[in-house]
Amino acid sequence: MSTTRSKDRAGLCSFTFANGHRCRTSRSASHPHLCYDHARKESHARAIDQIGRDINPPLLRNNKPCRMIDMRMSIKTRRFI
Repeated sequence: MSTTRSKDRAGLCSFTFANGHRCRTSRSASHPHLCYDHARKESHARAIDQIGRDINPPLLRNNKPCRMIDMRMSIKTRRFI
Protein backbone atom coordinates (compact mmCIF):
# COMPACT_ATOMS: atom_id res chain seq x y z
CA MET A 1 0.00 0.00 0.00
CA SER A 2 2.77 2.49 0.87
CA THR A 3 4.53 1.90 -2.48
CA THR A 4 1.28 2.58 -4.34
CA ARG A 5 0.75 5.77 -2.35
CA SER A 6 4.31 7.01 -3.01
CA LYS A 7 3.90 6.32 -6.75
CA ASP A 8 0.63 8.28 -6.74
CA ARG A 9 2.36 11.26 -5.08
CA ALA A 10 5.28 11.25 -7.52
CA GLY A 11 3.73 13.94 -9.74
CA LEU A 12 2.52 16.17 -6.90
CA CYS A 13 4.03 19.22 -5.23
CA SER A 14 6.44 18.38 -2.41
CA PHE A 15 5.57 21.44 -0.26
CA THR A 16 4.73 20.55 3.37
CA PHE A 17 2.61 22.92 5.41
CA ALA A 18 3.42 23.80 9.04
CA ASN A 19 0.78 21.37 10.30
CA GLY A 20 2.37 18.46 8.40
CA HIS A 21 -0.09 18.29 5.51
CA ARG A 22 1.29 18.20 1.98
CA CYS A 23 0.16 20.16 -1.05
CA ARG A 24 -1.90 18.03 -3.46
CA THR A 25 -1.45 20.18 -6.55
CA SER A 26 0.36 18.87 -9.63
CA ARG A 27 3.96 19.91 -10.08
CA SER A 28 4.73 22.88 -12.29
CA ALA A 29 6.40 22.26 -15.62
CA SER A 30 8.96 24.93 -14.76
CA HIS A 31 9.92 23.59 -11.30
CA PRO A 32 11.08 20.04 -10.51
CA HIS A 33 9.46 19.73 -7.05
CA LEU A 34 6.79 22.40 -6.49
CA CYS A 35 3.44 23.43 -7.95
CA TYR A 36 3.14 26.77 -9.75
CA ASP A 37 1.92 28.66 -6.67
CA HIS A 38 4.60 27.39 -4.28
CA ALA A 39 7.34 27.79 -6.92
CA ARG A 40 6.26 31.42 -7.44
CA LYS A 41 6.28 32.09 -3.67
CA GLU A 42 9.72 30.47 -3.31
CA SER A 43 11.07 32.54 -6.19
CA HIS A 44 9.68 35.73 -4.66
CA ALA A 45 11.21 34.93 -1.26
CA ARG A 46 14.62 34.25 -2.85
CA ALA A 47 14.44 37.53 -4.79
CA ILE A 48 13.66 39.50 -1.62
CA ASP A 49 16.57 37.81 0.18
CA GLN A 50 18.89 38.71 -2.70
CA ILE A 51 17.73 42.33 -2.61
CA GLY A 52 18.56 42.46 1.09
CA ARG A 53 22.04 41.09 0.44
CA ASP A 54 22.57 43.52 -2.44
CA ILE A 55 21.48 46.59 -0.49
CA ASN A 56 22.90 45.85 2.95
CA PRO A 57 26.69 46.01 2.36
CA PRO A 58 26.71 49.34 0.47
CA LEU A 59 24.45 50.92 3.05
CA LEU A 60 26.61 49.79 5.93
CA ARG A 61 29.74 50.92 4.15
CA ASN A 62 28.41 54.36 3.18
CA ASN A 63 26.37 54.94 6.37
CA LYS A 64 23.34 56.33 4.48
CA PRO A 65 20.30 57.74 6.29
CA CYS A 66 17.12 55.67 6.66
CA ARG A 67 15.25 57.55 3.94
CA MET A 68 17.84 56.34 1.41
CA ILE A 69 17.27 52.76 2.55
CA ASP A 70 13.51 53.17 2.11
CA MET A 71 13.94 54.70 -1.33
CA ARG A 72 16.26 51.93 -2.56
CA MET A 73 13.98 49.19 -1.19
CA SER A 74 10.92 50.71 -2.87
CA ILE A 75 12.73 50.92 -6.21
CA LYS A 76 14.02 47.34 -6.06
CA THR A 77 10.82 45.72 -4.74
CA ARG A 78 8.60 47.50 -7.27
CA ARG A 79 9.90 45.04 -9.88
CA PHE A 80 8.46 42.05 -7.99
CA ILE A 81 4.99 43.38 -7.17
